[in-house]
Parts: sequence; C-alpha cells; structure tokens
Amino acid sequence: MTQLKIQIGLEQGLHTRPCSLLVELFEGSDARLISTNGEASLNSMLALMTLGVQYGEIVTIEGTNLSQRQKSLLKEILQAQ
Repeated sequence: MTQLKIQIGLEQGLHTRPCSLLVELFEGSDARLISTNGEASLNSMLALMTLGVQYGEIVTIEGTNLSQRQKSLLKEILQAQ
C-alpha cells in the first residue's frame, strides 16, 4: 500500500475539473483520498466533491500499485496554482 501526503494548492479547493481528472487518472484503481472530512474512492467524482476539500488542506492518497505516472500527475492536478 502506497501513501502520499499532498497539500491542496487549488484556490477553489477540490472542485469539478480536478475531480474529473482524478477519476480519469485512477479509473479501475483501489486508490482513495483521505481528508479531515472523511475518505472517498478516487473512482467517484461525486464522493470526492462531497468531501469539500479546501485550499491548503493536507490530504492522503492511498492505494496499491500506484504508478510513477499517477503519482506525478496527481501532484500536478492537486497543486496547480
């Protein structure tokens, strides 16, 4: 199991566009996002948006067999300014 901690760098927090990119990137994966408000599968856009993750929040991404590509793009998506 791989765990990554990432600080959200998106001014509007985790909104529609980054959520859709995450769902596309982790399609078929067991990865999940854990925040202070709970956790959600990275396969579910609705579940991710329901968490209400805000700018500056530190989240944990957890999953098995995360590729280097997924890790790299994940940071790009969540830390974009």
